[in-house]
Amino acid sequence: MSDAKNQEPEIIMSRVFSKVLKKLSEQDKDIIDDEIDNIIEQPGIGVQKKGDLSHMRVHKFKIDRK
Repeated sequence: MSDAKNQEPEIIMSRVFSKVLKKLSEQDKDIIDDEIDNIIEQPGIGVQKKGDLSHMRVHKFKIDRK
């Protein structure tokens, strides 16, 4: 059981997210990489889904565009 605590969470990228990611600037991609690192460091971040998707969490964030 101690092995499960040492594993990194599985991060799944949706098809829509991957398409948008291709069109972003390098600066925006860096921000997203930082957010992914935050998720890996703090797996409890975000909102846990309900029902059949209760095994998943969703972390939403915004990229400031000025």
